[in-house]
Amino acid sequence: MFLLAGVLLFSMQGVAWANDLLARKGADQLLRLEFDNAEKTFARLQKENPDFPLVGFLRASIYWGKAEAGQGDERRAAWNEAQRQLEKTIARSEEMLKKDPSNVYWRLNLGMSQFFMGRVHVEFNNIFSVIKYARASRDTLRNLIKAHPDMEDAYFVLGMYEYIAGSVPRGLKWLTYLLDISGDRDLGISYLERATAHARIMAPEAARMLLAAAALQPEYTDPCKYLPLSRQTVALYPENPHFSGANQLILVHCGYPDEALKENRRAFAAFLERFPDMTAPLNLVKLQVYPAIGAMEKIEEMAPLFAKKDYAHWYLAKAQTYDVNKQRNKAKRMYREIVFAADNPDDSSIFWDTPPDFVVEKAELYLKAPYKRPVPAAISGNALRLNDPAKPSKPIQAQRAAGN
Repeated sequence: MFLLAGVLLFSMQGVAWANDLLARKGADQLLRLEFDNAEKTFARLQKENPDFPLVGFLRASIYWGKAEAGQGDERRAAWNEAQRQLEKTIARSEEMLKKDPSNVYWRLNLGMSQFFMGRVHVEFNNIFSVIKYARASRDTLRNLIKAHPDMEDAYFVLGMYEYIAGSVPRGLKWLTYLLDISGDRDLGISYLERATAHARIMAPEAARMLLAAAALQPEYTDPCKYLPLSRQTVALYPENPHFSGANQLILVHCGYPDEALKENRRAFAAFLERFPDMTAPLNLVKLQVYPAIGAMEKIEEMAPLFAKKDYAHWYLAKAQTYDVNKQRNKAKRMYREIVFAADNPDDSSIFWDTPPDFVVEKAELYLKAPYKRPVPAAISGNALRLNDPAKPSKPIQAQRAAGN
């Protein structure tokens, strides 16, 4: 009897493992922007196991992936279809959970679908729907990991929630408490690290969010500990602009400006045919390299590119360059002007648009301590790496060893 039970358990685990591997294959294809191949993979997954709960979320992810990569009317149509697909999978998940409330995969499917429905409503500027779905997702997945802490893929969405909700500018913190959407930025980072290292399906997406956080807000993370991960993801997903952009910024933060410029040149050559709107973002990333090497002449050369858009970014970069070149008084004056423009948007004679919050945060930080030329970071031998789904992570191995 016990032998038969063991054989059945091993067989069920083998099916679940095969499903996860196929799901991860489709997720990898999405991150390589191979949308047709991902659709075929998820269709195969559904055909081979029509009861696999995550198929709904995964198939919907094709459309928000297309929307993030799309242009113009194509982008809007993809967001509309993503909304339709997510509505279907949320309703299906709720229906199945009424029949089987203990099914952890249906609960995971529900929580992830709720979160990305909120992401769709961000695009549509439906703020109350964003809040509604963000809270629902948070509560669904918090309850899931409370009962099943080894559901590693759940930490991907929970990490995003905690990081985003915990990164609201201080002037709006009161609103997050009022609306019950407050978060913890450090907890979000730790959850994204965990999902990157252990999630079998969503690890690459967790890495994408983690690297974006490290690239854009290095003051609140330790970006250099993610440098091996950043290089790894660019090698795995060279077609993906998000990994490339994060990699360039992390290379700058960690003292490798030449490598950052090399990747920037590759990005210009690789992405502009498919994404013609990326010229400005790639120039914005390149702008971050020159303060790190004190190249004021390069900063000045780029000034015309930012005369009509993202001027505050250029102004901050020039101030940082003054800091690196030991001209602290000039740097401080420019930082103060950024902060003044944020606090007094109608009185600034320099900025016609209010500087973005994270530019202002950086200016405030550099007023307290000067921006310094990054030095090449030493790389730890046990640095965070992307989970290989073909190799069970330690929590899964321990679970199997215990016969659960």
